[in-house]
Formats: sequence, C-alpha cells, structure tokens
Amino acid sequence: MVSVIYKLLKSINYMDLLLNYFNQTDPIQLIIELYLGAAGALGLIFALSAFLYTTYKLVHLASIKKTIFFLVVCVLIFFGTKADILPWVAAIILMSNGLFYMVFMGRFVSFKWKVKTKKSEENPSVAILIPAKNEALVIQETLEHLNELEYPEDKLRIIVINDNSNDETLEICIDMLSKIPSLEIVNNKKSLGKSVGLNKVISNLDDEYAVILDADHHMSGSWLKMAISRFTSKDIIGVQGKSRVRNEKSSLLAKMCYIENLFRYEVVYSGRSIGVFMGSGAIFKTACLKEVNGFSPDSLTEDLDITYRFYEKGYRMVFENGIETYDLAPPNIKNYYSQRLRWFRGSWVCFVQYFKQLFSGKTMPLATRLQLLNLMIENLTLIAMLYLYTLYFLGLIGVFQFNFTPFVFIKVIVMTLIMLTACIKTKSFKALLVMPMMNFYFMLYAFPNIMAMINAWILKTNAVWVKTERSREPNRVEPVLSSNQ
Repeated sequence: MVSVIYKLLKSINYMDLLLNYFNQTDPIQLIIELYLGAAGALGLIFALSAFLYTTYKLVHLASIKKTIFFLVVCVLIFFGTKADILPWVAAIILMSNGLFYMVFMGRFVSFKWKVKTKKSEENPSVAILIPAKNEALVIQETLEHLNELEYPEDKLRIIVINDNSNDETLEICIDMLSKIPSLEIVNNKKSLGKSVGLNKVISNLDDEYAVILDADHHMSGSWLKMAISRFTSKDIIGVQGKSRVRNEKSSLLAKMCYIENLFRYEVVYSGRSIGVFMGSGAIFKTACLKEVNGFSPDSLTEDLDITYRFYEKGYRMVFENGIETYDLAPPNIKNYYSQRLRWFRGSWVCFVQYFKQLFSGKTMPLATRLQLLNLMIENLTLIAMLYLYTLYFLGLIGVFQFNFTPFVFIKVIVMTLIMLTACIKTKSFKALLVMPMMNFYFMLYAFPNIMAMINAWILKTNAVWVKTERSREPNRVEPVLSSNQ
C-alpha cells in the first residue's frame, strides 16, 4: 500500500499544481484550505507513523496471522477509500457525533441542563479518598486546599492512600497530620494499584458518602455541600463536578488541554442529562460503591467501567456544573501521549465489554442508552476525523478526487461554536487566541487513540498503567467557591 501511495505522489507535478491552485483559488477559500490542509498533513504523518510502527512490531513478533490480518485491514481501507465507501462511513460517524454535540450545546444554552437541588441542614458523614503514588510535588497543596472545605470536622475524613511511594509523599502527609485534624493515612507497604487500594479502604468505610480525588486536584469552599445537595432522588448515586486545568500558562500544550476541558465540561457534559465519572472530583454513596464491588482492578479506565456498571443496575449519576476541581495538564508531549494512550485503551475495552448491554435489559431509559452510545463512539469519531482530514490533504494534492470539504468544514464549524460558547461563558477570552490551534490539537489527540486500538486489537500487547508525571506550577487559577455561590 505504501508503494502505491508513493507512486501516486511521485507522479504528480507539484509545481504546476501549486501554481494553478494559487492562481485559480479565491483568497478566502485559499486560507481555509491551507489551514485545513495543514491539519490534514499532520494527520497523514500520524497515520503513516501508526502504519510503520505496526508493521515494524509485526515483523519483530514474526506473527503470520497478525501480519495477514493487518495487511487485509490496510487493503480494505485503501480500496474502501478508492470506492468512496469508507469516506461516507467516516462522514456519517463524524456528522452524527456533531449532531449530538449540537443537541448538548442547545440544552446548555437553553439552560435545560439545570437540575434540582435539595436544601438540608443535615451534614452526612463524608470520606475523601486520595490515591497517592509518588505525589510529593503536589500532595501538600492538595491537602491544604481540602483543609479549607466548609464542612464540620466531625463529619469529614480525608484519607490519603499511600501506595508504597518511593519519594517523600508519606513524610509530607505525616507532617500534615498536626495541621489537618481530619487527615488519615493508609500506608500500603506493597504497591496495590489505584483500584485495589481504593477498594480496600471502601470496604471498611462506614461514612455515608465517599469522594474520589486525584492527588493533584484542588477543591475548596462549598464543594461538598453543593455536591451533596444534588442527591435529590434515591436512584442518584453519584455526582461528578467539572475540572479545569490550573497550569494552563505553563505551555501551549497545557493551554490547549485547558480549552479541551472547557469544551467537554462547560458545554458537552453540561448539556447531557446523565453524569459520567471522570476519575476524580466525584462523590458517591458509599453503599452503592460496595454494591458494585468497587472499582475494577483489571481496567485501565476504572472510571468508565464503574459508570457503565452503575447504569446497568438502574442507577444514575448527574453532572454538576457549579462545582469545580483544578488539576494539572501533562507537563510535556511524552506524558500527554502516555496518559491518553491509557485512557483510550481502557475506553476501547469498555466499548467492547459493555456495547451489548446498551441494547439489552430494561433498566436503562432510551435517552441514557443514546448518550452512553455517544460516549462510546467518541473514539470512532476521532479516528473518522483524522481519516477525513488526511484524505482532505491527499485530495488537495490530487491523490483522491472525492470532495471531503463539506464534512471537514461542518465539523470545524460545530467544534468552533462549542469551544467559542465555552470560552465566552467562562470569560476565558485569552483562550480564544489559541483556538485556531485546536484543529491541530485534535489530530494530536487522535493519534494515541489509533495507537491504543492497534495495541489492543492487532498487536495485543499487555496493558500497562503508566503514571503521569507531576510538575509544581506557580501559574495556576485558584478555586474560589463559597457558600454564597
């Protein structure tokens, strides 16, 4: 397939093509096509990188069956593209996902996302669980913020689960014991992993509610009281708050992660009528965590896994836009790639594991099924987007004749509208300057998705949990939450 593409590219007279293109193209159209074409060129680089990596690994493994399977897939992709079949499939996936996003944005703009709260003078007992593995750079600040929570000390426990850290995490937590009366430390002398460590503590909890919080996430003020007010019915077992990147000034990558979070939390998740556990910044009924046997130790994305299991049992989660945690974006591309590779691999496994359940059983309303389906196919959407952008670039240089402009352009418009809405709503006007870069960011975002799929279903490599490195960043947005909000 590579040789065929090479011959096609070699046969093109690029100088004449460029001269004719610049002479015949309207200036506005030229700018748009060059902008989208540049993103498509980046997509092509990532697609070829994935192909070469997979080929190398298959040759190294000397697996005839896997090699034949991979080559068949590549041939089907190539001829499916030439026959204009796959482009239409990708376009349908892309447009259906865009339609979902527009519905979510419509719900958000029309304030239909607002939900009921209950007023209560009671303060139920709460345990905040913080899994910690080598978190010396961030754990002290996180605990200091938790010490500012507006909640009765006799009803609150802050439990750090030290998973055999080999840095100063344990020592820092011990020093904080005298400053934070509600602080407790569970010290695992053998590394158990996040899920097993959490399950061990949850099994012995007698607190009514349990908060799951990553060690780099800050919360303060009235977070707990606002979250607890969302438990308005018996079937609500969890509340997920939004997360914002607090080190967005540290790098261009961090700024784009910041905008990605705005896009997800401020519009998409706010527009959904269901909540999804995002791994941190969520509160659950402890009894329900025990009922589903806690978190799956075999899952790379224990948050998605337990979300699907909750909905299988007829429970539901809700999203609360009014409560926030502030986290750290990965400090560099290497850590970003490792983090997203783990996320996507775990979500692919959940996709296969729970897909059938969406169409069976009677415990899930249709709206819930459709929104969970949209959550599942987000991985496919990213692949479809990278695929169409790549074909768009190849179309610009004359390799393919299919017109991909409408699909790519509509997707860009939809994503721009959503991100623009999020930036204006949060008054993040400086983020608007970075928005033109988001097209390239989503190509970068799609690459670990493709690699996760290849590792899971073609190479079938062992899934490895790679911890995201932390960095202490002085430039951060501090959470401001009070009981008056």
